[in-house]
Amino acid sequence: MLKQLACHLLYAIPGQTGGPAWDLEAEHPNIPWEEVLDPSKVLDHECNWGFTGDRLPTIPPVNGDPDDASPMIHAGPDTAGDEGSQVRPDGPPTTAAVRKPSGPTPRATMRTREPPAPSRTRRARTPGSCTDDGTFTVTLTADDGVNPPVSDSAQVTVKNVAPVIKVTGPEDWSVHRVKNEASVRATFTDPGSNDTHTCKVTWDNGQMSTSSATDGACEAGHRFNHAGMRTIKVEAADDDNGSDNGQTMAVAHDPRAGLLTGLGTVDGSAFTVAGKYPSAGSTVPARTAVPSVPTQDGRLKVVPTKLEWLMITPDGKAAVKGESARHSFLGYAEAGKFQGVVWPLSAGNVPPEQPLYDTSPGASWDIDRAEPKG
Repeated sequence: MLKQLACHLLYAIPGQTGGPAWDLEAEHPNIPWEEVLDPSKVLDHECNWGFTGDRLPTIPPVNGDPDDASPMIHAGPDTAGDEGSQVRPDGPPTTAAVRKPSGPTPRATMRTREPPAPSRTRRARTPGSCTDDGTFTVTLTADDGVNPPVSDSAQVTVKNVAPVIKVTGPEDWSVHRVKNEASVRATFTDPGSNDTHTCKVTWDNGQMSTSSATDGACEAGHRFNHAGMRTIKVEAADDDNGSDNGQTMAVAHDPRAGLLTGLGTVDGSAFTVAGKYPSAGSTVPARTAVPSVPTQDGRLKVVPTKLEWLMITPDGKAAVKGESARHSFLGYAEAGKFQGVVWPLSAGNVPPEQPLYDTSPGASWDIDRAEPKG
């Protein structure tokens, strides 16, 4: 009787082991009197029905063995996430079933990982990822092998993620002869593996190419009929109106364009230029271009060791690029106007965002948007 009263007391302590009282006259196995007289022995005897993990069962059984209660499961509230990312419904599932999504993407699927084995004292979550946007119904089911399985469901709204593109060719500032084909290539990634994609290339001369993407890549070719600096834009778009774009600039030159000559001063800088391609088949211009620009240490005169390219457009604009032993330079010219840019060779083959000197700071390097001064 003392043992039963002790167990009754354990269940009557609010916030501790807690639980409902039970009929003290219910049948329970007896214990030796020596254990009754020793309170620690009474507690060690575990009140006939024993511990489950580190706690007593909620309701003491009549026959001395704990009842095997049905598992409890809760899928949690409806949730949302991005396609391709991990979405975690709440609950301790053993399996996760996914109903076909509603909306315009019936071919989409949602993959779930194999969850850990469930237990009475552990909460687990089964993450899943979806191949496309849409609204999915996720059903979590727990089965302890003894009681009937129990299930609960939640809605998962998956949002579209736009592709991310990278233009890999032609190389920025690469030089191409007019009439020769320039090949453009860009690669992109998209976590929505169920998406289809289209490519659009804008060639900076009023022309555009569109095509379907293949294996995560956009490819196209084009021939420029006239000299110019062409900012080529490539866009990859998915079938859910998500898109990304990148760009590169190609220099199209015509060795037959003629001779560029000039001299003058602009904002303290001076320049002289005289250059042309020796023949229609030449790839490197001859003669020279010499800029002289002010710096913090005085004046810097850039005496070139070579001219890399010379480009003269049909509408009378021109650009020339070359280098000296320690510096690179770029000059833009049109009737009565000039822009000069100088930067260290160590900064790379193309002008950095903040060159050593620039007649028109912040202006575009594309000759169509450059800002030469008079």
